[in-house]
Amino acid sequence: MEIKKITVNINGNEYILKTDYPEDYILKLTDHLNSVISGISENYSKLSTQMILVLSALNIADELFISKEENSALKKEIVSLKSKLNTSDEKIMELTEELERLKEELKASREELEEYINTFDDVG
Repeated sequence: MEIKKITVNINGNEYILKTDYPEDYILKLTDHLNSVISGISENYSKLSTQMILVLSALNIADELFISKEENSALKKEIVSLKSKLNTSDEKIMELTEELERLKEELKASREELEEYINTFDDVG
């Protein structure tokens, strides 16, 4: 990808970033960061800028860790569901094979019954 410069505004300060990420993605990131900074600033107006930025970083790190835990739990659930699906597929195959076997048995029984009935027709 092409490296480009993107100018962003974070907490009232402009920064020029060099990145190969799409500009709209970078702007979403900075919007989220500014939202977190703004929320902390509004609730704790006496904090220094440095403390607000540190708390913002901690809040975003918390979001990240929660997302990673949720992602890990979802991956485990997917593995479990795939395993159950494989087990179900195997059971379906077994039942399909049994159905085919029973169809063959039924066909053989019908043929045997037909032969038996024909023996009585031949006698009469």
